Amino acid sequence: ANNGTVSLAGGTLFVTELLSGTGLIDGSVAVTGEHAPGNSPGIQPIAGDLDYGAGASVAWELVENTNTNSPVVFDQITVGGDLAFNAATTLSLSFDGLGSLVDWSDAFWSSDQSWTIYDVAGTTTGFSNLSLTTLDWLDGTGNPLSTSRPDAFFSLSQVGSDVVLTYSAVPEPSTLALVGVGSALAACMRYDRARRSRVDR
Repeated sequence: ANNGTVSLAGGTLFVTELLSGTGLIDGSVAVTGEHAPGNSPGIQPIAGDLDYGAGASVAWELVENTNTNSPVVFDQITVGGDLAFNAATTLSLSFDGLGSLVDWSDAFWSSDQSWTIYDVAGTTTGFSNLSLTTLDWLDGTGNPLSTSRPDAFFSLSQVGSDVVLTYSAVPEPSTLALVGVGSALAACMRYDRARRSRVDR
């Protein structure tokens, strides 16, 4: 764990087991082990480049029903240089850590949300090598997402050089009903046009 400042004088810190904490790493980092930024949770700044190699994994945590990180309620990594996923890298999500207030039944989870996991000053490459582990995520009360919101899901995207976690919520029942009515109306209109076309001939 790093909660102070690690000065590498332009060198690279090679991580083969675990890197965690919130202290500044004044250099570059190459990870082939586990990267668990923060102190449940926290923001970890890296002044140089961040590279992930074969066998790397990342752990991310959220402890409140919000996407605002002040005070700090979710993990984030700031990269002063470039970010590279050079090999398959898995990202696991945690919402049920000690003291977590995350509750899938809260109104916050009724709409789409997003969190910037990597805030990158340089460029990001190899994004397609990063993937979410497929788990049934528990909230702070122990309820699984699949039970509370069965159609909701998380996904990853690259926005500029940043890496963003997105939560997609379930449409409201009224919205689904309107979509169904609209589809039925469109089908009726197509049928009516086809019928009139046959009569005209």
